[in-house]
Amino acid sequence: MYRIQTKKMPFLGFLGLLIGFWGQSRLQAGGGDMQGPETGVPAYSLFYSIPDGPNGSIYSLHYDSSSNMLYAGGSFTSFLSGTTQGDGHVAALNLTTMEWEEVGEGLTGDVYDLIMFQDTLYAAGYFEGLTGIPTGVAKLTPNGWKAVGYLNDTVFVLQEFQGALYAGGNFVHNVPGFAFMHLAKWQQNQWSSPGFAFNDRVRAMTVWGQHLVIGGDFSHAGIAEAKHIFIWDGQYGTAIDDPGGPVHALAVHQNNLWAGGPIVSATDTFGLALLDTLYGSWENKLSINTFNHNGTLPASTLHSMGIKTLSVITNEHPDFQSQHVLYAGGNFLYEPSPQVGRRGKNAARMDMVQGMHGDTWADSTIFEVIEADGKIFLAGAFTQLNGVSTQFLAYSMQEVTGLETADSNDPWVLFPNPSQGKGLYLKTPEGIEASVQVRLLDLSGRVLWEGLWNHSTPLKAAEALEKGIYLIQLPNHGQQFKWINN
Repeated sequence: MYRIQTKKMPFLGFLGLLIGFWGQSRLQAGGGDMQGPETGVPAYSLFYSIPDGPNGSIYSLHYDSSSNMLYAGGSFTSFLSGTTQGDGHVAALNLTTMEWEEVGEGLTGDVYDLIMFQDTLYAAGYFEGLTGIPTGVAKLTPNGWKAVGYLNDTVFVLQEFQGALYAGGNFVHNVPGFAFMHLAKWQQNQWSSPGFAFNDRVRAMTVWGQHLVIGGDFSHAGIAEAKHIFIWDGQYGTAIDDPGGPVHALAVHQNNLWAGGPIVSATDTFGLALLDTLYGSWENKLSINTFNHNGTLPASTLHSMGIKTLSVITNEHPDFQSQHVLYAGGNFLYEPSPQVGRRGKNAARMDMVQGMHGDTWADSTIFEVIEADGKIFLAGAFTQLNGVSTQFLAYSMQEVTGLETADSNDPWVLFPNPSQGKGLYLKTPEGIEASVQVRLLDLSGRVLWEGLWNHSTPLKAAEALEKGIYLIQLPNHGQQFKWINN
């Protein structure tokens, strides 16, 4: 991994607090075309903005745990601070310092996917000017970004499988001896065909057991029919049951294969489908409404809507009893009946205990959901999440919950918790100022009190509250507690 310089942008803590399930009856952003979640819906997800990031849409995120860096790729050409040097279409957020860093000299085209392959960062898109060779894949070297062979059109997705790097996209490379269409294999410093070609775009890939799963807009692999999905074991490929429409996102969750996209049945539009065995039948799991300003969507534009990304989150919110939750992001409206779950726009999540829920209300497309450094990051084209301004990237932190006492090992402790309102104290790490900025909220996201708390004394604002569950936030220190007032 190689970077040029660090952008010294102070992290402003919880700038632009994004209060989940927000108590607003109507979303103001995006033309106000649809109503947001109802008042009083529990604030299960609180998202926070990151200042001075890229100035445009983010299509892909990749987390490198060894360096604690979150790499971002997209259509952006500079940072929000206005600097343009060396940061076109790719940047990195140092999750230790929360500072943005330039990655190489930047790239010349939109980045749709990022992956670390053999300790090297690879980017997918379509790039010109890299050592004179236009190509769909580039890699970061000590001397900057370099072309990876030659692919003559856009690459949307990269996936490692059996020691090789696979690229899927819109390219058609028909040269004798080196012919491949929409899918190519990078091994021994050259692209080759895996042995079959698709008749349309490859949009998504994942590994399911011993198989590489390939999804997209195609209907054939070679001369064989393969509607939207195909599997490859390294030697042989086969078509499996058609999920019902183009596949733009794939994930493996609890040994099941999940496919997302503008998947359609005879009576409804589905965004998410599940396959439990290799030769089983798909089960529709998420019914979504795709819409324009009058609540309908012309069939001609349906292909551009639906789920764009699927991600398995293991470090989930403690209110949910499952440790594995599947997040879906894209461009859709999830509007269940009141008995089923909470509404969401452009994001939803499947919990194996509580089922599907709308989790976020975004004013534009969510292209990526990823877990990194104990946080859940959302990236996309949005400028508002849950009614509050944010720019293209936001994150959710875990809450501190459970029985807390002054003897707890955590340097930040709200105690006693649960408590009876009076005598609520805060233990802080050494060196923290005597008074800290505090927000006290109910679970609908309504701010009940905000001010300074001298943590050597009990919190007076808590004493008059009724029994219930509340959120206490320290916006300047990145801390949030769930307080049970019994």
